[in-house]
Amino acid sequence: KLISENGFSGMVLPTGILTDAPLEDFCRFVFGNNRVEKIVEFENTGGVFSAVHREQRFCLLTIRGKSIKNEFGVSVFVNLRKISDIADDRRGYLVEPQDLEIISPKTSQPVLSKTLEDYRILKKIYSNSLTFSNGGSSSANAWVGMTSSAYSDYLRFKEERVDGLRYIPVFEGKMIHQYDCAYATFEGISIDERKKGNPRKSLTNEHNTLAEPRFFIEHKAGDGFLNGKIGDCDWVLCYRDVTNINNERTAIGTILPRVALMQPLNGVSIANAVTACTVLAALNSLVVDFVARQRFSGRHLNVTTFSQLPYPAANNFQRSIVSRVASLLNRGLEFKPFFNDLGLPWTSEILTNGQREVVRAELDAYYAKLYGLTRDELRYILDPADIMGEDYPSETFRVLKEKEQREFGEYRTQRLVLAAWDKLETGELH
Repeated sequence: KLISENGFSGMVLPTGILTDAPLEDFCRFVFGNNRVEKIVEFENTGGVFSAVHREQRFCLLTIRGKSIKNEFGVSVFVNLRKISDIADDRRGYLVEPQDLEIISPKTSQPVLSKTLEDYRILKKIYSNSLTFSNGGSSSANAWVGMTSSAYSDYLRFKEERVDGLRYIPVFEGKMIHQYDCAYATFEGISIDERKKGNPRKSLTNEHNTLAEPRFFIEHKAGDGFLNGKIGDCDWVLCYRDVTNINNERTAIGTILPRVALMQPLNGVSIANAVTACTVLAALNSLVVDFVARQRFSGRHLNVTTFSQLPYPAANNFQRSIVSRVASLLNRGLEFKPFFNDLGLPWTSEILTNGQREVVRAELDAYYAKLYGLTRDELRYILDPADIMGEDYPSETFRVLKEKEQREFGEYRTQRLVLAAWDKLETGELH
């Protein structure tokens, strides 16, 4: 025993001690036994540790020597850049004993909210939610895609395929985006670049068909893997494992025709096509992205983190959501089996980019409602500065905002989502 009953231990540790999957048992122990006194988390932006990457995050973790009854909670400060930030009362907040039972029922791991308002809204979202892995008949159970090392004997470049053998396309995370089965492609890429895993971004007209993969896998091996995960289903729900909280978007998922998935593209087992639509729309929503950015500190939205993302406890807009998700996913005949499972007629009509932006904004408005948010809370999620002022020490979709301001001269997502919210309020959108 390193700490006396009346003592404390202060440690400088990577933030992953509080968020990474292998440390779940540690978090259950220290939080479950009221051992944590204070958490002060910061980025190495100022080069406090000169030999460490500037994006590396650290925390000062203070632990008590014995359990005490803590009615007030754990004091938390996140994403500090300089010591004086700790005096900013907008940043600090208390994690109360019952909070982790709602936010992290499986792991007792805390979230990394940058400000008191971030944490307040996050708690409100979870108070109106189940989680992806605890949604009853709507549960979504994530699984890890196959690894190239385990299946190397069965993977082939297209030129290496053997006549007479059947193959299945192998999709990777970099090839997909939200509701997009052809974000990047290996078509026309040299073998040398394919070996390096470098696709090119798909051209506008190439988004209307499945992307060409780097690898194909022998049917017996690929289908055997899929059968163990999704049975004989003709489609698969998937999302990117490798991501970054500083990217334009963090939670990125889509539905594909029956293809093999290679790590870091994870799959999700789901009860039926309708539930797949509502889970996918939740995952791709601004609200869940806001939550996901507070749930991990590194570059992986792993299956444990996915399982604890919020899923609305009730859905009054299911029919409207399903039809919109189907229209976004439709990229050609390959999606006809998915439409059949939804009980919807497949159509060759494919949405324009402008139509897609409006439909996605409507989905964001539906989910903001389902998570119990107000218009001002949705405005905050879109851009905290819009509510709190330019000097507020939190940001959400800064990269998206700056990109759209460069391309369109406005934060288009913000305008479209709030317009959809207002239509929902007046009954024009239902």
